[in-house]
Formats: sequence, C-alpha cells, structure tokens
Amino acid sequence: MSHTYTAAMLCTLRSRLTYANTVASIALFVALGGGAYAATKLPAGSVGAKQIRPNAVTSAHVRNRSLLAEDFKLGQLPAGKAGAAGPAGPPGEPGTAGATGAIGPQGPPGTSGPAVPPAFVVHAAGPSAGNPSFSLATCTDHSPEHATGGGGGGTVIDSAPWIFDPHNGNRAAVDGEVANAWGVTVATGSAHAYVICTS
Repeated sequence: MSHTYTAAMLCTLRSRLTYANTVASIALFVALGGGAYAATKLPAGSVGAKQIRPNAVTSAHVRNRSLLAEDFKLGQLPAGKAGAAGPAGPPGEPGTAGATGAIGPQGPPGTSGPAVPPAFVVHAAGPSAGNPSFSLATCTDHSPEHATGGGGGGTVIDSAPWIFDPHNGNRAAVDGEVANAWGVTVATGSAHAYVICTS
C-alpha cells in the first residue's frame, strides 16, 4: 500500500471523526465492557440494600443451607415437632413452713356419746360383835356413795339394803330410800357381807 493511499485514508477518517462519533464510540465501549470493569473494580461495601432491586435475589442466588433462623422474621419458620421428654430432675429442697392460719369458727356441737356407767367399789364386813349371825357392810361414810347391791356367804336367810346411821341407829331400808349399806343374816355360823357402792 503506497504512502499516498494511506494518507488519503487518514484524511478521509479525520474528516468523518466528529465529536458525536467519538462519544458514541466511548458509550459502545462502556456498554460492552464496562459491566465487567465495574464488577471487578467496585470497592468493598459499596453495594447495599438500596442498590439491590426488589425481588432481584432469588433462591438461585442463595447458597443451600447458608441461611440461619435469625435471618427470618418471627413466625415465618414453622415450629418443629416436640422432642421427647427429658429425664426427671432431682427433687427440689423442701420449702419453708408457712405461717399458721387464723383459727376457724367453732363447729356445731356433736352428738352425745353413750352414757358411761358409774364406777363402783366393793366393801366387805365380818360378823357383828353383838350378833355373829348378822353382818353389815357399809359404803364409805360422809361420801356420795350409795349401795346398789350386795350379798354374803354361808346359809343366808336374809340379804337386803340397809341404812347405816351411827347417830340414830342402823336399820333396814324401806322402798324408795337410798341405802348406803347391805345387811346379811345367816342361819348358822358367822355372817360375812359385802356391799357394791357407786358414786
């Protein structure tokens, strides 16, 4: 190629190289290769939430098993199945005793129980000094004891309640009187009497 032809081509190119052609060529270069340049030259931390368009990040852009539960809003992840119950823990320490409560109201009176039979005591006596065939067993003097029964040994011909009164004389009790002694008379031998007294 001759120098004359080359010079002619350069002159033709200069005549056609305008400002508009230059700007269009630079824009075409940026459009074709500028993206790769920007991806490799962006400084760290320059891309944030504002630079990412809505719905731009999909499942294909997220590495499997890379998200954590804290990356999701509360209530977004379903609850897992309840695990098996763990072993029972040791018993706790006994608590302190509570304060004594107030005394409650008095309850209604209960029903009366069965009557308790009065206590009794037995007194014995030997033959009388003036009449050995007669014996008088007496309850304790000057006490609320009274005769409720009695008897004697030997061939008894009479056994009955008596009134013992050292001041006015002893005598057999009549019906309705409260006796305090028991007299026994035997046919032969010496009389021995006993009296059952209750208070």
